[in-house]
Amino acid sequence: MSGKIPELAEPLVAAEGPAWRGLRYLAGNIDHAIGAVCEAAGAALVLVEICILFAGVVSRYVFNKPLMWTDELANFLFLWLAMLGTVAALRRGEHVRLATLVNSLRPDWRRCVETVGALVLIVFVLEILLPAAQYLASPEIDRIDHAGNL
Repeated sequence: MSGKIPELAEPLVAAEGPAWRGLRYLAGNIDHAIGAVCEAAGAALVLVEICILFAGVVSRYVFNKPLMWTDELANFLFLWLAMLGTVAALRRGEHVRLATLVNSLRPDWRRCVETVGALVLIVFVLEILLPAAQYLASPEIDRIDHAGNL
């Protein structure tokens, strides 16, 4: 590989000025803060999940009086745990993917495939935002009583 800068990278090299450096520093700090919050919340959720599941098992098999809400709450918290875990894994570059295929590619192709993968992830998140918002605004949610019945 020669010391010449590829044509596609020239705008990136030109963006090394002090203004961009400050913006990059700010973005790095925001990313670090989001990562720290997500990892701390994920760790706390794991502990809460363990306690809830343990309480459910003890109530069911020791006292023979199951707590019905433990299963529902555990499922709900597990969904949040999966989302927070996804954020943490993406930040660390450890998200589940076809690592064998991607790692077998040349570095320039690997960057291209990783970029396409990130774009697919972004499009997927944007696609589920509207249905999620519609679900949250659903009138059926308002009709659920405290016992979880419609």
